[in-house]
Amino acid sequence: MKFFDLPADALRWVFDLNLIGTIIPSQVFGRRMAQEGVGKHPEYFVDERLPAPDTHRAYSAAKAGVSNFTQWLAVHMAQEYSPRIRVNAIAPGFFLTDQNRFLLTDEKTGDSRRAAGPSSAHAHGAVRPA
Repeated sequence: MKFFDLPADALRWVFDLNLIGTIIPSQVFGRRMAQEGVGKHPEYFVDERLPAPDTHRAYSAAKAGVSNFTQWLAVHMAQEYSPRIRVNAIAPGFFLTDQNRFLLTDEKTGDSRRAAGPSSAHAHGAVRPA
């Protein structure tokens, strides 16, 4: 499916799952940390399962939103509540699954697609070479 043909409901589903699904737990756990003035709050912004290929664009955008939200939340909690509240970003990377196999391995040989270069996504095999 072309980028221009992606249905809005599919994009919203991916955003709700990844971005809103991070913000709501942050509100729940962050409220308690703010009341106590201390805590460590993890944000998981990269996970092992990729969405269906047609929604990768929305997934990438949502995860970028989670990354920005995490940075904002760290500053907000420290400035508004306590510098003893820490917001961490955890990015465990990719695990090879049937869903992401085409991104991480060469279709013909099965070899890893890890390519050298300045791009982190390319270096870790997350971007499929042209």
